[in-house]
Amino acid sequence: VTTINLDEDGAPMRQISRTSCQLKAICVADGHTFESVITDISTVGMFIKSPPEAYPAGKPIRVSCRLPGREKALVLNGEVLRGETAGIAVRLTGLSDEQETAIRQFILNRL
Repeated sequence: VTTINLDEDGAPMRQISRTSCQLKAICVADGHTFESVITDISTVGMFIKSPPEAYPAGKPIRVSCRLPGREKALVLNGEVLRGETAGIAVRLTGLSDEQETAIRQFILNRL
């Protein structure tokens, strides 16, 4: 799946590849730790199964997950964008080059 982000005037800015997945994750938000599943991931964000009312928009969140074929877990920082019935949408922030490359490779391997 390719997402096209639009500039303020509606012009396409860039295309971002994402993939559906079922990655186990450990999340920390608002001082609470919970286990969940990432169901969609890209280099700019992810969707995590969670009660939507538990983590309102704007809350910082840290997500730890292990991508297939990698020994070490990725520890990703983000911000809750919105809550939906199935979970929360998270915008990733401050990705290192290594983290971005790992996510991009995971997506490419699933195409």
